[in-house]
This record gives sequence, C-alpha cells and structure tokens, in this order.
Amino acid sequence: MASQKVVQDERPFLSVLVPSYCSDKTLPETLDSILEQTFHSWQLIVCDDGTAGFDPAVLELQIRERLPEGCSARIIRHPQNMGTVRNLNAALREATGQWVMLLAADDVLAEARTLEKLSAVANNSTKPWIVSRTELCDEALHHTGKFSPADMESLRGKTAAALNEKLCMGCILPSTGNLYRRALLEELGGFDEAYRLIEDWPTFLKLTRAGITPEFCAEVSVLHRGGGVSWSSANQNQIYQRDLIETMRREILPHLEKLPEKDCFSIRRRCEDKAAIYELRFERRGFWPRLKWLFQHGGVIVRKLIERA
Repeated sequence: MASQKVVQDERPFLSVLVPSYCSDKTLPETLDSILEQTFHSWQLIVCDDGTAGFDPAVLELQIRERLPEGCSARIIRHPQNMGTVRNLNAALREATGQWVMLLAADDVLAEARTLEKLSAVANNSTKPWIVSRTELCDEALHHTGKFSPADMESLRGKTAAALNEKLCMGCILPSTGNLYRRALLEELGGFDEAYRLIEDWPTFLKLTRAGITPEFCAEVSVLHRGGGVSWSSANQNQIYQRDLIETMRREILPHLEKLPEKDCFSIRRRCEDKAAIYELRFERRGFWPRLKWLFQHGGVIVRKLIERA
C-alpha cells in the first residue's frame, strides 16, 4: 500500500474518507466540492482500490495548490483491488479527526457550507452518529427532487429498536453524508470485512441493535450520482447481491426474536426470496437447472409479480 501525505495538520475536527476505484472522470468534481468548503478543520483521505494508472503524485499536486490552511490530505493507493469495505478500513486507520465522514468518489458535497453546517450539528449533539439527507441525482448530477431518507421526519424520534425494525425491512438510510465519531467506528472494529462492497447496511443494523440512534439533520449534504453499484447495475452485480444476502443471514435472521412477531414471517420470507433469486440469477445455468428451480421456487415469481402489480 502506497501512502502519500500532502500536508498534515494535527487533530482535525473531521476526516473525510473518499474511497475510489476507476473514478478518474468523477473524482476531480468530488475533490473540488471538498476543497471549496468554508469549514477548514478537516483531513481528506483519498484511498484508491487498485485503479490501473492511478498516480498519487499527480493528485497530490492538484490538491497541494488548493489545500486551505488548517486542513490536510493523504492519498493511499492499493496495488490490487480489495473491495470497498477493506479500502474504507484502510482509510479509517489513517483518520485522525474526531468525526469521520464517508463520501463516494462520484458524489459531491451539496454546497460550500456543507461541512460547516454538519460540524455545527455534530458539535451540538450528544449522539455519536449523524444522518443527513442525500439527493439522488442522475449521472450528470442533475436535481431529481428525490431524497434519502425519503421521509426523515417519520424516523426522527424513533427508538433504536423501532429504527432497527425498519432497517430489517431494507436499508432506508443513505450510505453517504453520514458522520460518525471515530471512536464509535473503532469500537466496532471498523467496517465489517465479512462483506466486500457493502459497509452501510450492516453498520446501521449493528448500531441500532446496540441501542444507538443517529441525530437526524434535515440539511441536504450530498448530491449522489446515479449509475453506481447501488443503482440499476446492482441487480446484476453478483458480489453486491451476495453481500445483501449475507447481511440478511448475519445481521437480521439471527436476531428476529427481538422484532415484533407480526414482522418476523415477512422478513424471513423476504430473505428466502432474495436468496432464491440470487441462486437463479448467478448459480443456475442452462434450461434444466432453471426449470428445476422454477418447480422449487415458483412462488417467488408469483410474489414478485404481485408486488409490481
């Protein structure tokens, strides 16, 4: 792992982790949105996951010329691809800020005062986890008027148990734009490397199961670019789909006794259906294996058709 320091400032308030992979077209815009911030107590960590031709020295020059006083940057390059979760943990080990923020290399901060506003929320909160709003844009970052969380007000004030119950139904919180106290992530042991691409949903489930709820901030902090692994390509990404199933098997199914009985059946059924569809899409090859699957799991197709009706 090659690590290159641009400028180092001691104990910044916030470390912004930017994991990248084949992000040469979008990373400059992401970095622009950070370098233009009015808040100047941050550490930027760009952690590239084995992109061919990625040159830390070139990126260092681009950042050095614009780095505000009181801020620092570190660029890490892995010689081989390790996956999003391990890449993030490598960045987290370099973090020195009191708080940590994750920002994908194809997303941008919503405005120049975003870090200033989020830092003010963090300063005034007793909670170790901040969730802000993300706008779900198209690939060109055009506004769509769609946000995550879709209805933040309905989540505000929920107990950890109630929020965990919601999360067992699906990942209802954005993966980007969250702030975590670094000590909280270190207490968790970082992001769970049982998964390769998904760091958010398992972490949210672990935190809420431990009785921790976030501070909800209505501010739109991030513009999320469509077209990434969590968008339309996700259904065809075998590793991503495997991570989803593993999250269900490891973080949801073993803890169903903590949920209301009325929800257990539907959650278990959803997990079973997801696993069956994964088997059909990625493991059953040829006419006869798929025909056998249809006899075994035909009910899954019927349920999916009903959901779409």
